Amino acid sequence: MEKIEYTKVRDYNIPNLVMEKEQIPDGKYARMRLRYLKKEKKAEYQILLMNKKLNEHLTEIQERAAKMVKEIVEKIAKQE
Repeated sequence: MEKIEYTKVRDYNIPNLVMEKEQIPDGKYARMRLRYLKKEKKAEYQILLMNKKLNEHLTEIQERAAKMVKEIVEKIAKQE
């Protein structure tokens, strides 16, 4: 376990806690999902962020959406 450092403020010791930033995956659908979570599903966004699952979630959304778009484009191409 890591040692926690504290800053003394008057009579209180306050922990120096900093969360690491996760790298947000590139992609239209990942960015759209992130915007939606931040605006409409704030609790779910916070849970994913705190559990360090946000990146994994957004990557999965991006991959699934890209796959669906590819399938739709192929289906339309066959019809034409």
